[in-house]
Parts: sequence; C-alpha cells; structure tokens
Amino acid sequence: AIRTRMLTKSYSQIATDYNDYANFLLDSLHNYSEANKYYLRAIGLASKIGDAVTLSMAHLNLAEVYMHQRNLNEAWQLLNKAFEYLKIKTEKNILSNPPSGVLNFEGRKELVYVNMLDRCKILLRLFAKCNDKKYLRAALETALLTDTIITQTRHEQIGEQSKLYWRNRTREFFTNAIEACYLANDAKHAFYFMEKSTAVLLNDKLNELGAAAHLPNEEAEKQERLQVNIIEQQQKLSALPENSAEYNNQQQKLLEAKDEFERYIKSIEKKYPAYYQYKYADEAPSLNALQQYLAANKQSFVHYFINDTIAYILSITSGTAKFIKLSKNDFNAAQLFHFLQLCADKQALNNNYTSFSTLSNKIYKSLFEPLQLPRGRVVICADNFLIPFEALCTDENGKRFLLYDYAFTYVYSARYLMKQFNNHFGKGNFLGIAPVTFADSLHVNTLRQSAEALKASAAYYSEKRLLTQNEATRKNFMLQMATYTIVNVFSHARADSSDTEPELFMADSVIHLSELQLLNNPATRLVVLSACQTNVGRNATGEGIYSLARGFASAGIPSIAATLWKADEQTIYAVSEKFHQYLSEGMNKDEALQEAKLYFIQNSDNEKLLPYYWANMILMGDAKPVQLAADHTMWWWFGGLCGLLIIAFIIFRRRNAKAKL
Repeated sequence: AIRTRMLTKSYSQIATDYNDYANFLLDSLHNYSEANKYYLRAIGLASKIGDAVTLSMAHLNLAEVYMHQRNLNEAWQLLNKAFEYLKIKTEKNILSNPPSGVLNFEGRKELVYVNMLDRCKILLRLFAKCNDKKYLRAALETALLTDTIITQTRHEQIGEQSKLYWRNRTREFFTNAIEACYLANDAKHAFYFMEKSTAVLLNDKLNELGAAAHLPNEEAEKQERLQVNIIEQQQKLSALPENSAEYNNQQQKLLEAKDEFERYIKSIEKKYPAYYQYKYADEAPSLNALQQYLAANKQSFVHYFINDTIAYILSITSGTAKFIKLSKNDFNAAQLFHFLQLCADKQALNNNYTSFSTLSNKIYKSLFEPLQLPRGRVVICADNFLIPFEALCTDENGKRFLLYDYAFTYVYSARYLMKQFNNHFGKGNFLGIAPVTFADSLHVNTLRQSAEALKASAAYYSEKRLLTQNEATRKNFMLQMATYTIVNVFSHARADSSDTEPELFMADSVIHLSELQLLNNPATRLVVLSACQTNVGRNATGEGIYSLARGFASAGIPSIAATLWKADEQTIYAVSEKFHQYLSEGMNKDEALQEAKLYFIQNSDNEKLLPYYWANMILMGDAKPVQLAADHTMWWWFGGLCGLLIIAFIIFRRRNAKAKL
C-alpha cells in the first residue's frame, strides 16, 4: 500500500502510513527494532514537508519504543520534541510539566493526552527503579494536570459515542494515576481519580438537567424537540434491516438530527453563560465531604476500580480510609461473571450449591472481608461490574450471607450519591403499573397475578393510582410516571450485554432506554422495577451498565430498585409488598429492602433460601427514607370531626342558654 501511495507523491499521507505500519510492528508483533526503523522513515518524510502534526505523532510513538526498551531518558527527550513540534515549550527538568493553560489551549488534545500519559508512566518507572519519592510526587502532579486536559476535551465533545470513545482511551491513564496514589498511600487523591473515572457521562447528563433551569422556556422547549427528533430517528433506524437502502437513508437522517442538535447546543452555551457554568460544574466531591455525609447517614462506602489484571479498593467510613490493591493472583475478575451466572440459574444453584458457596466465599474474602467494615449500611460503587454483595457468603458452607449483617446500596459514583435531587411533590404518593396481558406482537407471557400483587403493595399508601390491563399503555406511562413519588412496575423487560437497547414492556408497546430521558422534571423519588433484567445492559468502560435503571437515574430520579436476572414472579411480588410496607413506615430504603428479603427468607421453605429467589432485586442510588405527601383523606376526616365538634358545642351552648332563661 505504501509503495502504491509513493506514486501519488502525497508525502504527508505516506509519512502517516509509515507511522501506522510501525504501530503494527510495535503493538502487535513487539518488533521494536523494525518499529524504530519505520518511525524514523515517517519522521524523515514529515520533516521534508514540515508536517508538524505527523512529526509530533511519530516522536510520541518512537518514545514508546524506548520505554519498552527501558531507555527512559531518551524517551523523555522524544516526548519533549513531540511537544515542541506543537509549539509547546517544555522544561529540561524531568520533574516539571508545561503550564496547564498552554496544554489546554492546544487543539490536538489526543496528542497532548498521550504525551502526558507517557510522562506519568516514565515517572512511575523511575520511582520503581530509584525509590525516590520526588518521582512519585511528580507523577501525581502530572496526573492531576492530565486530568484537566481530559475534562476540557470532554466539554468540547457533545455526541455520546465520541464521549464513550474518549472514556475508553483514558482508562490506562486512570489506572496509572490510582497506582501512583497507592504507592504514595494517598487515599485523598485516589478517591479523586476514582470519582473522575466513574460515571462521568451520567454526571454530565444530570448537570445538563439542572442547567436547563437557566434557559428561557422557548430555548428549553427547542432543545427538547431536537432531542425527541434524535430519539425518533434512532427508533426508526433500529426497525430497519442493516443491508437495506432505507437503512442508509435513515442513518443519514439520524446523523443530520445529531448535527442539528450539536450546533444548537454550541449556540446556547455561548448565549447563556449561567447554563454553561452549571452544565460543567463537575468537580468531584472531596474525601472529607463524603466522610461527613457518611457520618450523618451512618453508612460506609466502597470504591472499586477493576481491570483484567489488577484491582484497587478504597473503603471509606466517617473516620477512616483503607486502600487495598489486588493482583491477578489475588483476584480474578472472571469470578464475578461466573458468580452472577450461578445466582441467576435456579437449577445450577440446586445442583452445584457447593461450588457456588465456595466461589461466593472466595469473592467475599477478596473483595469485602479485608475492608473490615462495621455491620450496618454499606454503599457499593462497583466499577464495570454489578453483583449482589448481599449474596456473598462469609462461610464456605453457604449458610451465612452478608444480607444478615449489611444493608447494601449501589451507586454510579459518590457524586451521584451526594447529589441534591430537587424533585418537587407530585400529585400522589404511589403509581402502580401492571399490564397483566400484552399485545400479541410483543410475544411475552401474561402476568396473571401482577394486578393483585400491585394492589397489595399500593395498600400501604394514600394518594395512589393503579394502571392495569388496557390502562397500562406506553402513552399513560410517559404521561403519568413522572408525577408520582413512588412508581412500581410489574411487567416484563428485555436486556442483554450487546448494543441492543433495553426495553420495558407495556400492554400495547415497549419503552426504550433512550426514551426515559424525556421524563421531564420528575416528582418521582423511587422507581421499583419488578421485571426481568432491569439492571442489565451494555457495559461501557468507566460508565457502568446502560440499563433501564440507569435510564431512570439519568432522567433525574434519585433511587431505583431493579433486578439483575429473570425474576421469580411470586418472590418479586412478596419481596416488593414487604418493601413497600417498610418504606411507608419511614424506613431507609436500603434497610427496608434488607428487611423485606430477610422476612421472605424467614417465612419461606428451604428452596427459597437460594439467592436466585431473594438476591435479584437491588437498590441503586439514594437510600434515605421516601418523603411522602400528607394523607389528604385523613385531613378531611380530621376536618370533618372538628366541624362536628364545633356544631355540637354551639348546640350545647344554645340549649344551656335557654335553660337559664
């Protein structure tokens, strides 16, 4: 290909081709001498035509060769040259970095990011070699500076796919940054980097919802119309076969809708500075602020950061922070997937309970026991995985579950946990939705007992409404859902780990994950999704699982109780009813769910002790009690009673006066 391109005399492109070929030699074949040769050819050609960008890129890649060969000083010099081609002035001192303002001004953020990533790597290797803490301090300073570049780049991007690509690219950086914190025993900065690596897109979405309050109504309405157009185009595209002409036409329409939205967002960010500032107010909370939050709520918090070969765990209480690192010999991430598979398979649990209990106990000893957390309420911020910690066994026989000692909540980040959701009071306390039967075209089974189960849960609330049978339509869901404090859905859901969008079934149609962002300004404080796999979906690096539960969270709903596998119908109904009873009595959500599960276990036969039955539903988000509206019916009764007493008193006074006459 390069020989053919030579005939065109497109030397800039030929230099890029040499660079790409060298990348293949370096990354795939690990042939450092050949890679070095072709990077030099790229540099030679780019120098002849003065192509500064290709020169910077090739020097960056050549530095990678020298790093692999442990020639760290030469690698550092090459990184400096790469910056110089971008007209970024560098320091001769290996411990110093260019100024933040200069780096963030440069338009080639990808090249700047890779350069800073490699500088951090070199400093960590120098520390490992010399054990001199000046290199460790410099590595942390470099990581903090690199983080500002990542943040600035994210703000410049609008499309979610572009943002997700960038999230994948930064995973290695955050691994290095957290490693530097671990070596420095710096829990404060470890917490900062874990937060900055977690659920950033979700936080962006929630900030954008809050920022909308700073827009005039007509601008907010136009923004919503453009978002609706994108979703409609996405739904039309998903309904077409990929190899059809209509698919290509529809794909173009979707791209045009996205372009129109991006242009509009750029325009309003310039016109409304308050909107812009609120939208990007994404500072991570401090470790001290989280500890104060935990003290007030009597909770512990655990941050996990897990890669294929390494895991970092930061456990935080109101007064302590414990930092643990696990190597691949200590823990294998594949165990989590196998554990979840066993939990979700009733037959496998019955036939292989010994294997389950051994695995469960092994994960417990790796991920939880070393933290030595006090019994009580625990918040889990899982990284790229989601398992029911309450189903982990503290013994190898599988008789003692963490459920007995801990009430668990799961969050996307500490920022999400501590965020102030200013949900207004709606028109009622409880909305129950149970389609029972479904349109033939949906190909799902009838849930015959769901309507009665919904009535049992609703009985604990005043100000309620139930949508069942033909009333449980897609339209009614979208109209009514955001107007009630608690929403409970007894239905079917469909999700898997592919790019297929999760769906929630109504009687007549389905609701897609992307449509949940249209739930405008919800009064809802808790959604209970008593359906199959409502916490399942595509896993995005650093963002977590794109599930129906996450969809409700991104709409501004602070708490979601959702399921991890196909539900056992009777168990879901039983646990949900007790959950609602305890919620209506003012219990914390996490403790209410824990007590509901314990009640189910204590009042069921031996088979129902299997985690398949009771560990399915977990709580995501804020775990504080649900603030319900006052029971207006009681006030009417009270007012009526007072009125009767007043009338009786007046009659008594009149009779008494006549008697005196």
